[in-house]
Amino acid sequence: MDINDFLLKSCIKNGVEAASMADAIDILIDLHCSADNVNDREAFKRAVLSRENEMSTALVSGIALPHAKASCVKRPALAKITLKTPVKWHDETVGTVYMLASPDDSAHIKMLSALADYLQSEGNN
Repeated sequence: MDINDFLLKSCIKNGVEAASMADAIDILIDLHCSADNVNDREAFKRAVLSRENEMSTALVSGIALPHAKASCVKRPALAKITLKTPVKWHDETVGTVYMLASPDDSAHIKMLSALADYLQSEGNN
């Protein structure tokens, strides 16, 4: 699978202004909701925050990968933002954020694999 199987152009925003990790998460959730990837915004947000509270999804490379597997996800999808000014994401500073929305484990693994291949091949953030 390819990242483009999951990442629609309507779910990409560059130069986003976010004051915090929480703002970035809200923006990404709104992108998923606008693209009709998620049918319950608040349930999805709870799932994303619950996962983030277990362990930070920030990578040393300035990228964060917040995600959730939840029944409110209608289809596996990615959303991406690049931040105008990087924000603190737990102990890291992040300028690019990909949010994964998965309805189940299988879709989640496929998306993670496609995203990992993309990031490795492009050196992209």
